[in-house]
Amino acid sequence: MSHNDNYIKIMEKMGDIQSSQGRIEEKTKNLESIVKGIQEEDKRQNDLLAEHIAGVQTNRERLDNEVQARKDLLVQHEEASQKRFEELDERLKIVEFLPNLMTNIWKATKWIAAFLAAVTVIAKFLGYF
Repeated sequence: MSHNDNYIKIMEKMGDIQSSQGRIEEKTKNLESIVKGIQEEDKRQNDLLAEHIAGVQTNRERLDNEVQARKDLLVQHEEASQKRFEELDERLKIVEFLPNLMTNIWKATKWIAAFLAAVTVIAKFLGYF
């Protein structure tokens, strides 16, 4: 073999190495662009997740506020109902007072009349009349 053959073989090997290196560089660039795309998608997904979490927390706070407002409203309604019941009970006592008074006067009058009738009968029997 001559030096020219060795030189040609070396040059061919260098060409093969350069083409391999070019393919490696191209694959590296492709992988870098894929990694960059994955990182951008990861960032976008993280942003969406953070936005979702913030929305969930806002909804949770809104629901907690709504539940508390309804509990407060229920307590107010129960207090108002109790107060109204007491007012109506007082009004009922006032309205029932006169009929009860008349009934009691009527009963007392009957007892007094019965007592006087008994006294009159006894007095007649004893001859005082």
